[in-house]
Amino acid sequence: AHFTGVSTMATKQQRPKSRDPEKEEREWSAFVAAIQSPPSPTKASSKPYKIAFELYTTEHTYCVKGLDALHEQFYAPLLTVWSPEQVKAVFPSFPTMRALHHGFFQELHGVVASWGADGDDAAGAARVGALFARYAPFFKSYRAFVVAAGTRDARLAAARRGGAADE
Repeated sequence: AHFTGVSTMATKQQRPKSRDPEKEEREWSAFVAAIQSPPSPTKASSKPYKIAFELYTTEHTYCVKGLDALHEQFYAPLLTVWSPEQVKAVFPSFPTMRALHHGFFQELHGVVASWGADGDDAAGAARVGALFARYAPFFKSYRAFVVAAGTRDARLAAARRGGAADE
């Protein structure tokens, strides 16, 4: 099962209209808790598998230790004290980016976990390539997030001083 909405996003090239964030959080938490890491590469492992495994471990770290920590420590708490518009000004497209990476990670996990089942490195490498090709249009959500970085620090500093987030 994929993180709710992400497989829809990846296949239909659009964000789902109805979302249930609490359900998404429960599904993601259950996935992370139940995940069985693919076998670590050995010296005898093929170079394509080693590369795919490195992508997998990097994406896992980014999702769980990066995006999830950002959500829990900053994004969600800010929603309790700022308006959604103020939070969006500081973290534009963050929910979309987070959902995107959760789905990408789950699909990458499936590819790496089943690597070599058919005895063919080329098939595994092709599945990784197809995954990147399918998600590439959605990585554009980073543009808004990066552009906002110029004002993010000032807005957060103003909020710490007791000012409005949109100063």
